[in-house]
Amino acid sequence: MFRSTIRIATYTAFVAFCLILLSGVAVAATSVSILPSTQTVAPGEDFALQVYIEPDTTIYGLQLDMSYDHSLVTVNSIEEGNFFADGNSPVMFNSGNIDESAGTVSQIYGALIMGDGVINDGIFCTINLEAKSDSGPCQLRITDLVLGDEHGKELPATTFDSIISIKASSGTVAEKDDNNNDADENELNIIPAQDDDRGSLNSEQDPIINENEEIMLASTTDQAESDIIETKEPGFDSSKISNWISLILIAIAFLGIAYFLDRKK
Repeated sequence: MFRSTIRIATYTAFVAFCLILLSGVAVAATSVSILPSTQTVAPGEDFALQVYIEPDTTIYGLQLDMSYDHSLVTVNSIEEGNFFADGNSPVMFNSGNIDESAGTVSQIYGALIMGDGVINDGIFCTINLEAKSDSGPCQLRITDLVLGDEHGKELPATTFDSIISIKASSGTVAEKDDNNNDADENELNIIPAQDDDRGSLNSEQDPIINENEEIMLASTTDQAESDIIETKEPGFDSSKISNWISLILIAIAFLGIAYFLDRKK
């Protein structure tokens, strides 16, 4: 009985050790985010986003591409950030190749020519954009991300994208509605008067009806945009939960095998 207890304890300690090692390897990753994660801008407005790096280990080089909806936004330029400034080394930086017709920016990279690498958080680059005349949500995505260590080996990383909501202000919408009020009132005024107690529609009621209809439409659009934005909020990595579930299942499997082998003896 004593030997059986010792064997079970040994198997359990071995599984716990493997669990700690695997959890460190599975969860540890550098975070690369586009900030702010959500932003609302007006059509035609200039705005900026930043690629922010939170290293999990020392980084010597970084390369990435980006994609976006070119019908909603234009990327005007990309400027170098201060991320590699802590490396005490000259930096080789490329602002990328902007393909407006495809909605992509390729070959954005930065690397230390010498030095000890970077482990502190920082801004890798700033993206200067302009919203076009159309309204709607636009996602700016990081693609083909590669992080390198001092030997050029690729490092694990997690990316978080950004959602830009392009929406006209209420004043702009009201001005457009005023331009159409005359036509709407003429259409309503040709309705003949009714014989019942309700009477006919008058000119004072028409704007109220139109106004309520516009409010209903605007409310529906806002709710849809907020749902899209909430689902894309960075800071939550579902892969970590999956890793922990996998590790727990592995631990249970090890304990089951250990118990079975012990029973056979």
